[in-house]
Amino acid sequence: MISKKEKVLRKISLRLKKLTGISPNNLSFIRVFLTPWITLSLIEALERDSVTFAITALSLYLIAVLTDLFDGPLARAVQEEGDTKHNVGYGGVLDRVSDKLLIVF
Repeated sequence: MISKKEKVLRKISLRLKKLTGISPNNLSFIRVFLTPWITLSLIEALERDSVTFAITALSLYLIAVLTDLFDGPLARAVQEEGDTKHNVGYGGVLDRVSDKLLIVF
């Protein structure tokens, strides 16, 4: 049974896919791309004692969290629709790797 929260996330995720054409794998790639920039922004914020870099790091982290939030429901919705362009095995590995990179850095 799907929870109400999951239904809302799926609906938003599918609407996002229809508007932008973004796939779950793209969301994982965005997280992989953002990880070093978050790290560099945090390092600069600490070294320079800069609020600007701290806000930049926080903003990038929030974007990464949002991509992680919508990635799972979108992947399940795409899989249920039978979208053959989405590789479930590859996407699952990419999602886990992007999450680990975000945690490590």
